[in-house]
Amino acid sequence: MKPKTFVVMVIVLSVCLVSVLSYGQRQDAIKEAPKRTSKQAPKRVPKQVLKAKAKPAGLPEQPKCDKPALPDITIEGFKFSGPAGPWQPGKQYGIGVVLKNIGQCESGVFLAKLQVRVQVPSENKNQLLAAGTKRVSSIQPRKTGVSPGTSEIWFNYTTGNYAWAQYTFTATTDYTNHIEEFDEANNSKTSIDQVADTYRR
Repeated sequence: MKPKTFVVMVIVLSVCLVSVLSYGQRQDAIKEAPKRTSKQAPKRVPKQVLKAKAKPAGLPEQPKCDKPALPDITIEGFKFSGPAGPWQPGKQYGIGVVLKNIGQCESGVFLAKLQVRVQVPSENKNQLLAAGTKRVSSIQPRKTGVSPGTSEIWFNYTTGNYAWAQYTFTATTDYTNHIEEFDEANNSKTSIDQVADTYRR
């Protein structure tokens, strides 16, 4: 065998041997690497964490109740204050919401909100707007033979500069569901319509 042919064969065999060894090392590395799936299941957040995030900031825990019934916050009615006579455009009025605890336990501190539906036919406008929120102190429970505990909260609202508009207010107690109540379905109430009319003075 010629020396040149021998040298060429040695080089070719060396290259093949190096290729085989490097391929084997790559396969071992692939086997050791953690497998990744295209669809990984999302991490579950514990229920306690979710509940904690849902609570509004700054409200204390609801008082413990050792009675068979829970507190039950309702809206007894609305009160209005402001300029005498019929409502007028561009004037500020006070909207009072009378709250009542008809349950058997103290309510604890909660949040209430007021919304207003503004209807202006001349501008084809019918919209529901936020009128404010209030922090409400704990309301004592109803006692046997005694009127239920009550509380009043007041909001200021300025009517728009429309020649004619109708305002309807809706109040909701404990709108963040902070308080566990006997009846969760009686927390909202809507007022009678208030009409602001430029021509009615």
